[in-house]
Amino acid sequence: MVLQNKEQSCDLLQTVQCELLNTQRVESIAAYNNNKGFIVSGTSGYFGVYERTDDRKDPFILIKNFQTVDHETISSITISPSDESVVGYMKSPSNQLFHFPLVNIDMMKETDQSSHFHSVRKHGMHTGPVIGMDVCVNKPYLISIGIDKTARVWNYLTWNCEISHEFSEDPTCIAAHPAGFQCIVGFKERVSMFNILMDDLKPCREMQLKHCKAVTFCNGGHMFACAIGISVMVFNTAKFENISSMTGHIRPVRSLSWSADDRLLYSAGVDGSVYGWDAASGRREEENMQKACQFRSLVCDRSMVAREDGRNGGGGSGSGGGRDNMADDSYDNDGSNSAGNANAANNSGPLRPRSVVAVGSDGKIHNIRNGDATSISVQPKGVMITQVIVNHANSQLFAGTSEGCVRVYSWPLSPDASHFVEYKLHNGPVTSLQVTPDDFYLFSASEDGTMFAMQMIQVQ
Repeated sequence: MVLQNKEQSCDLLQTVQCELLNTQRVESIAAYNNNKGFIVSGTSGYFGVYERTDDRKDPFILIKNFQTVDHETISSITISPSDESVVGYMKSPSNQLFHFPLVNIDMMKETDQSSHFHSVRKHGMHTGPVIGMDVCVNKPYLISIGIDKTARVWNYLTWNCEISHEFSEDPTCIAAHPAGFQCIVGFKERVSMFNILMDDLKPCREMQLKHCKAVTFCNGGHMFACAIGISVMVFNTAKFENISSMTGHIRPVRSLSWSADDRLLYSAGVDGSVYGWDAASGRREEENMQKACQFRSLVCDRSMVAREDGRNGGGGSGSGGGRDNMADDSYDNDGSNSAGNANAANNSGPLRPRSVVAVGSDGKIHNIRNGDATSISVQPKGVMITQVIVNHANSQLFAGTSEGCVRVYSWPLSPDASHFVEYKLHNGPVTSLQVTPDDFYLFSASEDGTMFAMQMIQVQ
């Protein structure tokens, strides 16, 4: 129905019968700003343009009728103030914004559909929840995966999606190599390594490992770790050979985090346990159990300190030799890139992270130091922390919540963690947080399918 607005009422001008198929229905209507017509969109890619005429009986007529290539539902449209273009939203499966030019609509052919609808963003966006993401160190890349079976490589300097790759099966996790030339993606039945090319991801290696829920490269990039069910496995990146395997969890492992010197690997599982492992030998170095919690995420402090008990965590030739070899492969000859080596001369024993933070289903932040945990209740009650990460300056802890918010805590945490700044970003739980190497951007992803980039400003 076409209504004319008056001061205190509306008059019915015309009832328009849209030329729809039996399977189509109207979803959205937008009027021109100069009152010369309107546009109707609907299911099965329907897009009809109506213009005003001098006929009083039928003041509006259909002049052109278009349809999207893949017949997606156009659920929302809006017309620019100059009436020169239309921006619309296509629902699942594409979940994309499109641009439609109105300037030359009289010259457009209704049969040539592919040249009329243009994507607002190259390679589009994720459809549905974003499962995970990771950043590279040597390249300005943010790599994300979603439930839509795609991986996207974003350049956070140009804000363009440079690569969109579709998988044949559902991905479960992703890790980007620090150099920015490779990434590892976990699937239900396998773990695959991909080379990051100019315009695509090319598979180069894979292993038949089932139920991989977390994968992460060490800081030097020479090793990567996979959470395979209740086990944790560490591999050599260059040779794709297994270095060590850790068992101890009795329920699936959900999160992994490396110490700054790559000697220790920490794991957290839904069984409520957090373990610290020697990456070379696979021996358990630390442990903490919270039976009432199903852990979802953990992160290590970036500063390294000596063990308070003075215990030699390396033990045996396997661990000690492995630590020396890893240091030679991943750091400068003078050891200037290792946070642990910087303090090693002043400490008699092996180094460990000052603390480890783990969060899960009990609504608490567990700050673990030397195997002992201090549990801090999250405020307000009922809100759960779903993801945590520490910035590279080791001064702030970022936490994503089940309400779609991102919190900023001072690091190290205060005894009650009551002071924080909260930003409402998403309409669903936060699924991943990442920080760029220069601490300039914080990225967050959510189950609502959105990704946000926040510029971090250091405040004293």
